[in-house]
Amino acid sequence: MNYRTSRNLKYLVVLVAAGLIFQSVLGMGSTAAAPAGATAAQAPRGKRPLVTLRKLKTTVAGANAALQVQFQNGEKAEKPFRLTTGPGASLIFSDDGKGADELAGDGIFSSPLQVDFNELSANNDRIATASRTANANLTVPKFAGRLRVGDSAILPAIGDTLVIDDGSGSGDPVATPLSIIPGRSLLITDPSVIEDPARTFNPCTNVGNPNGKWTFGYLMTQMANQAQTGIDPRTFVRNWLAKFEATQTINTFGIPARPKVKDIITIPWELASGGVGQPLDLTKAPFRLLAIVNRIDLRGNSGYNVSNAGEARFVFGAIDRRPISATCCQVTEMTVIFEYGIDRSGCANVKAWAQQWVNLSGLPFPSATYNQALENITEQFAHAGVAPNKVNGSALNQLRTNEFLQPQPQWELREFKLTPGSEDPFAANGQLNMTTVKLTPDASFNNSGTLGAYLNANLPQVCAGTHVVPLSFGGTPFLGGSSFAAGPSGVAFWDSPTFLCPPNPTCDPEFNFSFNTCSGCHLSETGTVFYMIRPTPFGSPPILSPFLSGSPITITDPRCGFPFTHTFDEINRRRVILDQIANQICPLPCTTCDCLTVVPVAGLDAAVAIQPCGIDVFSLTTADILFTPTGDAVLRSGPGFVH
Repeated sequence: MNYRTSRNLKYLVVLVAAGLIFQSVLGMGSTAAAPAGATAAQAPRGKRPLVTLRKLKTTVAGANAALQVQFQNGEKAEKPFRLTTGPGASLIFSDDGKGADELAGDGIFSSPLQVDFNELSANNDRIATASRTANANLTVPKFAGRLRVGDSAILPAIGDTLVIDDGSGSGDPVATPLSIIPGRSLLITDPSVIEDPARTFNPCTNVGNPNGKWTFGYLMTQMANQAQTGIDPRTFVRNWLAKFEATQTINTFGIPARPKVKDIITIPWELASGGVGQPLDLTKAPFRLLAIVNRIDLRGNSGYNVSNAGEARFVFGAIDRRPISATCCQVTEMTVIFEYGIDRSGCANVKAWAQQWVNLSGLPFPSATYNQALENITEQFAHAGVAPNKVNGSALNQLRTNEFLQPQPQWELREFKLTPGSEDPFAANGQLNMTTVKLTPDASFNNSGTLGAYLNANLPQVCAGTHVVPLSFGGTPFLGGSSFAAGPSGVAFWDSPTFLCPPNPTCDPEFNFSFNTCSGCHLSETGTVFYMIRPTPFGSPPILSPFLSGSPITITDPRCGFPFTHTFDEINRRRVILDQIANQICPLPCTTCDCLTVVPVAGLDAAVAIQPCGIDVFSLTTADILFTPTGDAVLRSGPGFVH
């Protein structure tokens, strides 16, 4: 399930050789120059500099490579600039022909960096081996943002340039995700996992472990973290359910009650716990695990500015335990998604996290060995106290609900959080607070001049996938408190009177915006009927939407109609990104004092510390570089795809 939009995941990182020395290290690549990799569809995504990594003939300041920034589309820096890569860490880029910079005044700004080129060579060998095993030239799906735009062949090196790409649409890919099995490393729905009797529980048959590590009750207990907070997890869950029972006011918008949640979920649960009004017995939680999901593709790009290694999720389906059938166990139209931030930073840590998920594809399946390895992963984000800097010590980013309990007139999506962000109008109190639905205005703004004005005011960001929908726009509350999908007050897709058909072929702001809203993503933009993961009875895997099927799908634009279409291949996009992260080349740790040498830099106000080992080159998206009025630069923390 998904709601926020992606940071485009386009890191155009070019490894440019220093003559034949670098060519012999690469052993694989392409002669395609970086500018040729940019397509018309990518041009409006902002004035992105090209980021290149060049091997140095001799070390500079303890570094063996130069990280280079070459500005495009007429934009350029007029003086050296500082790129802040983290607390106390920065890189200095200059174009003076000294140190790591090759030629003064050529518009290419350089900063020293330290990289293990043997690791790059090993990755090329891995791809070559996969190609020989397949007895064919490998291809990798090619993407522009979330849209599939073709395939890229991985060819033997000709010349001295390798364009490294994560499948986002630029350059030549270095990922070969053949070894990644989506159902084991990305979207895990096999009954051997979601009904593992050692880790899950069936409240209808009392089969399984009621305190298992993948049960609804266990996860809520860890989230409440009573040992640290004093909050009884039973009260914690009851307080959350109570927010469906009365009208909520979110960002000034009144969100009507959803009384069927109490009738179908809460009261039967209380009865199973000893009677109406009794504390909830969390071991009898009426929820069935549907999926465990790896969303490392969101790494470093989360719109919630929480994690550097993306998210990991548990998806549950609610069960109707009322005595309306022989089994008292009916599938309902409600899912609950626990979305945890993976608070890891730095290339090596993110890479190690990715490798854990990749390794799952190589284990026997189904097997106890596989399930134990998966539990070892999930405990790293689900256990109490793993995120000490967040409320309750929980790694939860947000909890979302998709609900259409009959006879309510329309589907509704809600969001709850422990730790508030800048678009969350609540104060932390240790409870799950209902809050705004990110990147989704109130439905009253659909087809409005206000929405058109917002799109115009934020056009570069919307085209680049970096926009944020604020709490207020134009002096009035704007961000919605829930999202109704279709129905009397719902939105199947977003439109405005400002932009007319045909859509702009280089940037369709209405599609970019609508796709990243809750309702647009769960309906017309992706051809989905509300659920990305649809609940099913015990004994069978959930039903995946065509968007998550693992095959390309083409959807007609709901605003302009045929022949304007969008093609998605979401699971293969995630496969490519996972493989790229797991095999990326990380800068080496700083091992000499040269990395911290204080040097004066012409054009800057004061001497600064060069820390060439403090940046994750292969996760650097050049759209992240935000120039300040003083001419310095910082890494932009903006929204990312969260669908």
